[in-house]
Amino acid sequence: MAPQTVGNHSISAWRDYDGTVAALRDSMSLGSWMLDAGSRVSADDLFASGARRVTFDRVIDTGGADADSTVRALTLIRDLTACGIVIDWELHGGAGQDDWRELSHLYPPASVTFDGAASDGATGDPDPDPAATGDVDPRADWARGYLMTKCAARRGPGLLQIRDRRWGGLRNITIARPDYLAAIARLEYGTSADQVPPNILAELRAQRLVGFAGGVAWWLPYRVRRWPVAPRVM
Repeated sequence: MAPQTVGNHSISAWRDYDGTVAALRDSMSLGSWMLDAGSRVSADDLFASGARRVTFDRVIDTGGADADSTVRALTLIRDLTACGIVIDWELHGGAGQDDWRELSHLYPPASVTFDGAASDGATGDPDPDPAATGDVDPRADWARGYLMTKCAARRGPGLLQIRDRRWGGLRNITIARPDYLAAIARLEYGTSADQVPPNILAELRAQRLVGFAGGVAWWLPYRVRRWPVAPRVM
Protein backbone atom coordinates (compact mmCIF):
# COMPACT_ATOMS: atom_id res chain seq x y z
CA MET A 1 0.00 0.00 0.00
CA ALA A 2 1.51 3.32 -1.08
CA PRO A 3 1.66 6.02 1.61
CA GLN A 4 -0.96 8.78 1.39
CA THR A 5 0.06 11.88 3.27
CA VAL A 6 -2.96 14.20 3.05
CA GLY A 7 -6.44 13.86 4.57
CA ASN A 8 -8.03 12.20 7.56
CA HIS A 9 -7.80 8.52 8.35
CA SER A 10 -10.85 6.33 8.75
CA ILE A 11 -11.28 3.11 10.72
CA SER A 12 -13.56 0.09 10.68
CA ALA A 13 -14.32 -2.01 13.76
CA TRP A 14 -15.19 -5.71 14.06
CA ARG A 15 -16.50 -7.94 16.82
CA ASP A 16 -13.93 -10.74 16.36
CA TYR A 17 -10.14 -10.73 16.76
CA ASP A 18 -9.69 -12.96 13.70
CA GLY A 19 -10.01 -11.08 10.41
CA THR A 20 -11.22 -14.16 8.56
CA VAL A 21 -13.99 -14.78 11.07
CA ALA A 22 -14.88 -11.08 11.15
CA ALA A 23 -15.43 -11.12 7.39
CA LEU A 24 -17.80 -14.13 7.43
CA ARG A 25 -20.94 -12.30 8.54
CA ASP A 26 -22.15 -8.71 8.25
CA SER A 27 -23.17 -8.84 11.89
CA MET A 28 -19.48 -8.89 12.84
CA SER A 29 -19.08 -5.31 11.59
CA LEU A 30 -19.61 -2.41 13.99
CA GLY A 31 -19.26 0.24 11.29
CA SER A 32 -16.70 2.81 10.13
CA TRP A 33 -15.67 6.25 11.39
CA MET A 34 -13.63 9.18 10.10
CA LEU A 35 -10.85 10.37 12.39
CA ASP A 36 -11.30 14.06 11.67
CA ALA A 37 -10.71 16.98 14.02
CA GLY A 38 -14.19 16.64 15.55
CA SER A 39 -14.02 12.87 15.97
CA ARG A 40 -15.31 11.47 19.25
CA VAL A 41 -14.09 7.93 18.57
CA SER A 42 -12.31 6.50 21.61
CA ALA A 43 -10.69 3.13 22.26
CA ASP A 44 -12.69 2.66 25.47
CA ASP A 45 -15.99 3.26 23.65
CA LEU A 46 -15.01 0.87 20.85
CA PHE A 47 -14.06 -1.85 23.33
CA ALA A 48 -17.27 -1.34 25.32
CA SER A 49 -19.30 -1.66 22.11
CA GLY A 50 -17.71 -5.06 21.43
CA ALA A 51 -14.89 -4.13 19.06
CA ARG A 52 -12.02 -6.59 19.15
CA ARG A 53 -10.40 -5.74 15.80
CA VAL A 54 -9.90 -2.32 14.20
CA THR A 55 -8.61 -1.65 10.69
CA PHE A 56 -7.13 1.60 9.39
CA ASP A 57 -7.95 2.56 5.82
CA ARG A 58 -4.45 3.62 4.78
CA VAL A 59 -0.80 3.87 5.75
CA ILE A 60 0.09 6.05 8.73
CA ASP A 61 2.94 8.25 7.51
CA THR A 62 4.91 10.00 10.26
CA GLY A 63 6.71 12.07 7.61
CA GLY A 64 3.51 13.11 5.82
CA ALA A 65 2.05 16.56 5.35
CA ASP A 66 -0.94 16.17 7.69
CA ALA A 67 0.66 15.85 11.11
CA ASP A 68 -2.60 16.38 13.02
CA SER A 69 -4.28 13.45 11.25
CA THR A 70 -1.22 11.26 11.81
CA VAL A 71 -1.18 11.99 15.56
CA ARG A 72 -4.92 11.34 15.86
CA ALA A 73 -4.34 7.92 14.30
CA LEU A 74 -1.27 7.11 16.41
CA THR A 75 -2.86 8.11 19.72
CA LEU A 76 -5.88 5.95 18.89
CA ILE A 77 -3.57 3.02 18.10
CA ARG A 78 -1.85 3.63 21.44
CA ASP A 79 -5.18 3.50 23.29
CA LEU A 80 -6.46 0.50 21.29
CA THR A 81 -3.25 -1.34 22.17
CA ALA A 82 -3.89 -0.67 25.86
CA CYS A 83 -7.37 -2.21 25.48
CA GLY A 84 -5.96 -5.41 23.95
CA ILE A 85 -7.66 -4.83 20.58
CA VAL A 86 -6.12 -6.28 17.39
CA ILE A 87 -5.16 -3.49 14.99
CA ASP A 88 -4.63 -3.71 11.23
CA TRP A 89 -2.35 -0.81 10.31
CA GLU A 90 0.77 0.06 8.34
CA LEU A 91 3.57 2.48 9.23
CA HIS A 92 5.71 4.62 6.94
CA GLY A 93 8.43 6.99 8.13
CA GLY A 94 10.25 9.74 6.31
CA ALA A 95 14.01 9.96 5.81
CA GLY A 96 15.82 9.72 9.14
CA GLN A 97 12.70 8.40 10.93
CA ASP A 98 13.71 4.75 10.99
CA ASP A 99 13.78 4.42 14.79
CA TRP A 100 10.81 2.07 14.91
CA ARG A 101 11.65 0.95 18.46
CA GLU A 102 10.19 4.21 19.78
CA LEU A 103 6.76 2.90 18.68
CA SER A 104 7.43 -0.77 19.41
CA HIS A 105 5.07 -0.80 22.42
CA LEU A 106 2.16 -0.37 20.00
CA TYR A 107 0.39 -3.34 18.42
CA PRO A 108 2.70 -4.52 15.58
CA PRO A 109 1.82 -3.07 12.16
CA ALA A 110 1.42 -5.21 9.04
CA SER A 111 4.32 -3.37 7.37
CA VAL A 112 7.07 -0.91 8.33
CA THR A 113 8.82 1.15 5.64
CA PHE A 114 11.06 4.22 5.54
CA ASP A 115 12.22 6.80 2.99
CA GLY A 116 15.85 7.54 2.27
CA ALA A 117 18.93 6.64 4.24
CA ALA A 118 18.86 5.26 7.77
CA SER A 119 19.69 7.55 10.65
CA ASP A 120 23.22 7.49 12.05
CA GLY A 121 22.09 6.45 15.52
CA ALA A 122 23.17 9.72 17.12
CA THR A 123 19.67 10.56 18.31
CA GLY A 124 19.92 9.93 22.03
CA ASP A 125 18.57 6.37 21.86
CA PRO A 126 19.20 4.22 24.95
CA ASP A 127 20.70 1.71 22.49
CA PRO A 128 21.56 1.94 18.78
CA ASP A 129 18.84 0.78 16.40
CA PRO A 130 19.87 -2.47 14.66
CA ALA A 131 17.51 -1.63 11.79
CA ALA A 132 19.81 1.26 10.87
CA THR A 133 22.40 -1.26 9.72
CA GLY A 134 19.96 -3.23 7.60
CA ASP A 135 20.49 -6.34 9.76
CA VAL A 136 16.92 -6.46 11.08
CA ASP A 137 13.52 -6.68 9.43
CA PRO A 138 11.66 -4.03 11.49
CA ARG A 139 8.24 -5.65 11.10
CA ALA A 140 9.47 -9.11 12.13
CA ASP A 141 11.56 -7.82 15.03
CA TRP A 142 8.72 -5.61 16.22
CA ALA A 143 6.29 -8.54 16.25
CA ARG A 144 8.82 -10.87 17.86
CA GLY A 145 9.55 -8.48 20.72
CA TYR A 146 6.03 -7.21 21.29
CA LEU A 147 4.35 -7.63 24.66
CA MET A 148 1.53 -5.91 26.53
CA THR A 149 2.55 -3.05 28.86
CA LYS A 150 5.88 -2.70 27.05
CA CYS A 151 5.77 1.04 27.70
CA ALA A 152 2.91 1.82 30.08
CA ALA A 153 2.04 4.47 32.63
CA ARG A 154 0.10 4.21 35.88
CA ARG A 155 -1.30 7.19 37.72
CA GLY A 156 -1.08 7.59 41.47
CA PRO A 157 -1.93 10.49 43.78
CA GLY A 158 0.11 13.34 42.35
CA LEU A 159 2.46 11.18 40.33
CA LEU A 160 2.88 9.14 37.17
CA GLN A 161 4.95 5.93 37.00
CA ILE A 162 6.24 4.67 33.64
CA ARG A 163 7.63 1.20 32.98
CA ASP A 164 9.50 1.06 29.69
CA ARG A 165 10.94 -2.07 28.06
CA ARG A 166 11.20 -0.83 24.46
CA TRP A 167 14.98 -1.16 24.40
CA GLY A 168 15.26 -4.50 26.19
CA GLY A 169 15.94 -3.69 29.83
CA LEU A 170 13.37 -2.27 32.21
CA ARG A 171 13.37 1.47 32.88
CA ASN A 172 11.28 2.76 35.79
CA ILE A 173 10.49 6.48 35.66
CA THR A 174 8.45 8.42 38.22
CA ILE A 175 7.20 11.92 37.44
CA ALA A 176 5.76 13.96 40.30
CA ARG A 177 6.41 17.61 39.46
CA PRO A 178 3.11 19.44 38.80
CA ASP A 179 4.51 21.37 35.81
CA TYR A 180 5.60 18.09 34.16
CA LEU A 181 2.24 16.42 34.86
CA ALA A 182 0.44 19.43 33.33
CA ALA A 183 2.63 19.21 30.23
CA ILE A 184 1.93 15.48 29.89
CA ALA A 185 -1.81 16.12 30.12
CA ARG A 186 -1.48 18.60 27.25
CA LEU A 187 0.60 16.15 25.21
CA GLU A 188 -1.70 13.15 25.67
CA TYR A 189 -3.60 13.56 22.40
CA GLY A 190 -1.10 15.76 20.62
CA THR A 191 -0.34 19.45 20.72
CA SER A 192 1.88 21.88 18.89
CA ALA A 193 5.39 21.54 20.27
CA ASP A 194 5.50 25.26 21.07
CA GLN A 195 2.61 24.82 23.54
CA VAL A 196 4.85 22.88 25.94
CA PRO A 197 7.66 24.52 27.97
CA PRO A 198 10.87 23.85 25.97
CA ASN A 199 12.86 22.51 28.93
CA ILE A 200 10.12 20.01 29.85
CA LEU A 201 9.61 18.91 26.25
CA ALA A 202 13.36 18.44 25.80
CA GLU A 203 13.66 16.28 28.92
CA LEU A 204 10.64 14.12 28.06
CA ARG A 205 11.99 13.74 24.55
CA ALA A 206 15.42 12.73 25.88
CA GLN A 207 13.67 9.93 27.78
CA ARG A 208 11.84 8.96 24.53
CA LEU A 209 8.46 9.53 26.15
CA VAL A 210 7.28 12.01 23.51
CA GLY A 211 6.91 11.39 19.78
CA PHE A 212 6.73 13.90 16.93
CA ALA A 213 4.94 14.08 13.60
CA GLY A 214 5.82 17.34 11.92
CA GLY A 215 5.44 20.05 14.55
CA VAL A 216 2.95 18.03 16.62
CA ALA A 217 4.18 16.33 19.81
CA TRP A 218 2.31 13.49 21.53
CA TRP A 219 2.61 11.31 24.64
CA LEU A 220 3.90 7.81 23.82
CA PRO A 221 3.21 5.57 26.88
CA TYR A 222 -0.29 4.17 27.20
CA ARG A 223 -2.34 3.99 30.37
CA VAL A 224 -2.71 0.49 31.80
CA ARG A 225 -6.25 -0.69 31.06
CA ARG A 226 -5.90 -4.47 30.87
CA TRP A 227 -3.27 -6.61 32.59
CA PRO A 228 -1.79 -9.38 30.40
CA VAL A 229 -2.03 -11.92 33.23
CA ALA A 230 -5.03 -13.33 35.06
CA PRO A 231 -5.74 -11.97 38.58
CA ARG A 232 -4.90 -14.20 41.50
CA VAL A 233 -7.72 -16.08 43.17
CA MET A 234 -7.17 -16.01 46.93
